Amino acid sequence: MAKSELSTPVCDRWAAARGDRAIITAFLDALEEKGVALCRRLEDGEYARIYERDIEKLYMEYCDVDPKVLEDERRALVKQAQEAAAKETG
Repeated sequence: MAKSELSTPVCDRWAAARGDRAIITAFLDALEEKGVALCRRLEDGEYARIYERDIEKLYMEYCDVDPKVLEDERRALVKQAQEAAAKETG
């Protein structure tokens, strides 16, 4: 499969969001240093801190990036690279 044939729109979208993601992460880190953290309200009215992996998940949702599709596209890219390397050495 030629490189031009492999479509990776989710990988492309996630890569394009990298710069914004770095800025947002730096901002959230600065807030945390000041004792401010993102929280979500629970059903009982209490608040629970949102941890880094949850923030990543929320950002993926915001960017319309499905983690499973992203992983599938990444695996396809790896497979393509392995096949190309095998052709070069074989």
